[in-house]
Amino acid sequence: MLELRRPWNWDGERSRAIRASACRAAVTFAREAVAVRPDLGLPRPSGSYRGAVALTWDAPQESLTVFVRTADLRRLEYHWETLAYEYGGGTATREEVLQRLVGL
Repeated sequence: MLELRRPWNWDGERSRAIRASACRAAVTFAREAVAVRPDLGLPRPSGSYRGAVALTWDAPQESLTVFVRTADLRRLEYHWETLAYEYGGGTATREEVLQRLVGL
């Protein structure tokens, strides 16, 4: 995940920079997530044009993506979707996002 650091405009379409601090925070959050749901394994990391590290976990019926933008993990953006094309998301505390992961 540390290799996801990117400069401003890394995709040629004015994307925001992905900072090293966000990459390190994503590693921290991924470790916490694996501790509460080891059966899901490590997330699939990717860079977001909005300047975040996106961490995606896939469960049999639902997926959850968490966006880590800064070193501050107190509030996180997330997005979920099911196989039935239901979806949603928002911003929540770290603990709330970990509880959503537990519920996958």
